[in-house]
Amino acid sequence: MSQPSSPRDSLGAILSIEDTGALEFSARLEDFWGSALGADAIARAALAAWRTAEGRQLHALHACYLGPLPPGVPLRLRVERLSDTRALARRRVQVLDDDRLLCSVTAGFVVPGEGLSYQGASLEPDLPRPEDLPSTLETATAEGWADYSFGPVEFRRIGAAWPWPPAAAHASTTHREWVRPRQPLPDDPGLRMAALVFLSDFYSHWTASDRLGTGFVPPRFQALDHAVWIHRPEPWKGWWLLEAVSDVGSGGRMFTRRELYSAAGSLIASASQEGLYSG
Repeated sequence: MSQPSSPRDSLGAILSIEDTGALEFSARLEDFWGSALGADAIARAALAAWRTAEGRQLHALHACYLGPLPPGVPLRLRVERLSDTRALARRRVQVLDDDRLLCSVTAGFVVPGEGLSYQGASLEPDLPRPEDLPSTLETATAEGWADYSFGPVEFRRIGAAWPWPPAAAHASTTHREWVRPRQPLPDDPGLRMAALVFLSDFYSHWTASDRLGTGFVPPRFQALDHAVWIHRPEPWKGWWLLEAVSDVGSGGRMFTRRELYSAAGSLIASASQEGLYSG
């Protein structure tokens, strides 16, 4: 029996699409140990939409996952122009396997400009720095998941070592990781935008893992809906902090809020997601 494929370590190489016609693109999702990531699908969809947005910047994206996403299979990305004004543009992207709809994405784009700017959120001053934390491989080796420590993102957890017990029923859970690309991203605005979208949904199962602790079974988690708002389109060149907080779950549905900060404390993007944990 062949071993599942490890993903490549270059996000720039992974996030590619091919122009196949008017408002039509094609992409093959990366193989992450036998399955594809929703983060990959929405990043490619964002890139397809951006190619039709005439130089505007992505500010918001909403995705609905509708079916299993296969790795290595040519998928169609069909873009629809919903609206165009001087300042704003909206696109809908359908991710299709032949004619079967697997994911639907709506993306909003804005013309860069000056205006109201503020930020109240900030990083804690005593937060451990990534340089002082074990590498992904070191943590994975210590915790027994070294075979899954590869891929395009280096991540360093802030917090307790695995295994941990299930969270209390009335407690929120918080997951923090320093994250950076394993290979530097090319100086391409569309690809950098797609990488940010990818990161906003990267390993969204962390919410269920924190909540359920040693009882977590990865195949039982499924992302349903995802949304991200980009506040500052900064290039992802070094360490960013990913913070995920889950305050509520009901009927197996788990709701998570995510924030992405630069190492200097700028709030780059905010995301929210609902996922289903079955069984």
